[in-house]
Formats: sequence, C-alpha cells, structure tokens
Amino acid sequence: MHENKHFLTNIVFLSIILVLLGAISILISYIVRGSAGEANLTSEILRDFGILLASIGIISTLYETLIRRQLLADYNDMLREIVNPDAQRLGVFALFRDRHDKASSGRLPTNIIALVRHDFLDHMSA
Repeated sequence: MHENKHFLTNIVFLSIILVLLGAISILISYIVRGSAGEANLTSEILRDFGILLASIGIISTLYETLIRRQLLADYNDMLREIVNPDAQRLGVFALFRDRHDKASSGRLPTNIIALVRHDFLDHMSA
C-alpha cells in the first residue's frame, strides 16, 4: 500500500512537470515570434509541442488520481464476487491482499491483545 502511494506521488509529480514544460514551451513560442507577432515554423512547432506536453500532463494526472482508483476498486469488487463464494465453500473465511493487510485487519493474536488491552484501559479509566 505504501509503495502505491509513493508510485502515485511520483506519477503526479511527473505529470505536473509535463504541464509546466508545456506552459514554458508555449511561452517560448510567443517569445520566438518576435515583436511583429508573425508566426514562423519554429514558433508553431514550439506551441504545438507545448500543447501536447500540457495535455499529456493534465490527462495523466486526471487518470492517476480519479479513474485508476475507481478502475482498481471495480476490479477488486468483481474479483471478490468471483472468488468469495468458492473460497467460503472451501472453508476460507477471509482473503487478504498481503501480510500487512492481514495484520492491520486485527486478526493476528498480537493485534487482538492490543485491542483488548486498549478497551480494558479505556473501561478502567472511565
């Protein structure tokens, strides 16, 4: 889970860099035009390249932050619908993504002891 957040942060950071490079390229294209404001081949190429970079950056940021999360959630839900009935029939009562997911769910004895201790201390202090 921590690796996914780190990966997402890197992707969003790279996307922001692409948007900034696109904006810089568009700005340079207007500087290259000169005082007359007439378009030449270099300014047109820089402008189009800037628009391309900015578009890629914006679309990849939107994909990573909005669409990808929903897509993964939908895949996980569909997988649970397929796997859970067969797993319960075979005696499997819980499926975990990894060991960390299992540990955070409170099913390990150390987690159960910590929860009981926390509840006991809360009850004693009240």
